[in-house]
Amino acid sequence: MIAKKVLKLAIVSERIRNHFNDPLRYFSKIKVKHFYQNTYADFILNSKINTSQFINESDLEKKLTQFRPDIIQTYEPYYGYSKIRLPLRPLGILNVVYNYCQKNKIPYYFNALETNEPIIKYGKIAGKIIFWMYKKYASRAWKIFAMTNQAKQMLLGVGVKKSQIDDEVMIGHWGVETDTFKPGLKTNHPNLIFIGTLNEQKGIQYLVKIISKIIDAYPTIEIIIVGVGPYQILVNNLIKEYPENIQYFEQLPHSEVAKTLARTWVALSTSITLKNSSEQTAGFLLEAMACGNGIVAFNSGGISRFVEDGINGLLSDEKNIDKYVNNISLLLKDKNGLHKMQKNNRQKAVQFYDAKSNVKKLEQLLVKKLST
Repeated sequence: MIAKKVLKLAIVSERIRNHFNDPLRYFSKIKVKHFYQNTYADFILNSKINTSQFINESDLEKKLTQFRPDIIQTYEPYYGYSKIRLPLRPLGILNVVYNYCQKNKIPYYFNALETNEPIIKYGKIAGKIIFWMYKKYASRAWKIFAMTNQAKQMLLGVGVKKSQIDDEVMIGHWGVETDTFKPGLKTNHPNLIFIGTLNEQKGIQYLVKIISKIIDAYPTIEIIIVGVGPYQILVNNLIKEYPENIQYFEQLPHSEVAKTLARTWVALSTSITLKNSSEQTAGFLLEAMACGNGIVAFNSGGISRFVEDGINGLLSDEKNIDKYVNNISLLLKDKNGLHKMQKNNRQKAVQFYDAKSNVKKLEQLLVKKLST
């Protein structure tokens, strides 16, 4: 009896964090190995996941040769936020993947998240180079998983066939673990939460003004802020002004984030679009959705892909503080409307953004591709 071949998937990442890596445990029909070069600060190695850290490009090529994958998952060339130079290290890694696949005649695929045009993000000269590389890289991919509406349009703009694009399955950013992030008993007093890097792109300069106005209008409201970054001084000043209303944490364990969101009424996102960066998958909002939070956000970057205005959140134009504050007030005053939104968010998270479901959907596609 001939043994059935074990299908192998190599996932190649320049940098990983827990919610990129942990859902890989749901693969059951394919042998998966995650190759990475760097990690985010909050990353904790999971012993259940087959991972391998590579030192440089030649080391990655060696490790791929040893593993002998049947297909490779990687990331888009629009990676890195430098305005003055090309993201050379991530592009070098992709070049290894591209050459390995061409040499060994195996397919590759990747996720597409970018919401900024390359010329805007990298400048005229570098942007044209990136555009050319993207066109070549994307045209030869087996499939591209477009995770923002803007990414899908850019793919079509470089000539990618519609049949190559899948905008239903989330990969890489797999979604949210809905068994961990789930609704709980909400607090008696209304509360709002923001989780994210305290920087310009996350709109912290607008967040502090919004919170100030909300506390003035609702003196007993509770605010939770989680994050660190260059705009932390703005948050510190806000805390000094409203010490009784604001809880601040530089960082929370993932399990504690789930417990906190489970008790929260409304999640806030104040991200804005910059020349070299903008919001993409809004991972914090997906977790808030799974925990049955209402959502108020600026309509920025890829957020409208996940938050439908008036259905599972309230959106306003970027930097429109008065409209944003009014949207929060609408939810706090209309408890029935808020409860409906919270229920819609939980249902949407389970139906479309559950990490386990997305892994299983991808695995089904891969088995079908590799079996033909």
